[in-house]
Amino acid sequence: MNLINTVRRIGIAAIAAGAATAALGTLPAQADTTTAVVRPMEAEGCNSNICIQVTGGAGGTVQVIGWAKSTTYTGTLSLTGPNGSGTTSSGTWLQNKDNDKIWNVVNAPAGTYCASGTSTSGTHEGTACEGVS
Repeated sequence: MNLINTVRRIGIAAIAAGAATAALGTLPAQADTTTAVVRPMEAEGCNSNICIQVTGGAGGTVQVIGWAKSTTYTGTLSLTGPNGSGTTSSGTWLQNKDNDKIWNVVNAPAGTYCASGTSTSGTHEGTACEGVS
């Protein structure tokens, strides 16, 4: 390839790049300065025989999953939210998340969500909590 062909190719590439920029316009030097809030997408923890997993952020839908960690028990599995409200489900809870309980909290307030378990004999199975911000 000779020097003239090389110069032509570079010139054509520069013209094409200039046309593309003109067609697309230019971006502003500084984009929108709105600050984004970063929320944890998932938190999981266990206490004694009860585990909890929380996904989502405050103001949206938060999914809370509770389960028995290592021992199957019959009794209740309860959810308590930051405003003190809760819900309870009764049944036999199999170990290792084999039949977890899923709660969906719409317009979830920020704060601490806890899953607690109590067997029918009155044994406290544990309380696991995770925060939502």
